[in-house]
Amino acid sequence: MARVRVCSEDAAARTALVPWLDALRAEGICVLSKGAIEDYYPPGIPTSGAKPERALAAAASVNDAAAATALSPPLMPGRNVELQEIFSELFREL
Repeated sequence: MARVRVCSEDAAARTALVPWLDALRAEGICVLSKGAIEDYYPPGIPTSGAKPERALAAAASVNDAAAATALSPPLMPGRNVELQEIFSELFREL
């Protein structure tokens, strides 16, 4: 938890993390920079309760590309948003 907190609150740590995330992704290992997928849920999604219900609520509230892109910023300026980079890797043809 402390490592996730440092990487989210300290700009230098967040910047230093990007090459590691990129290297892992290049090996087919996709790691979310914020930690858990729940950290990417849109505002207004309950933070307590059953995980499947919260996930369904989050999915129902993301109904277009703009809402999906707003869920994660780019890891670095000039790049696509983080979730777009991850999904591109997940669905990349080998």
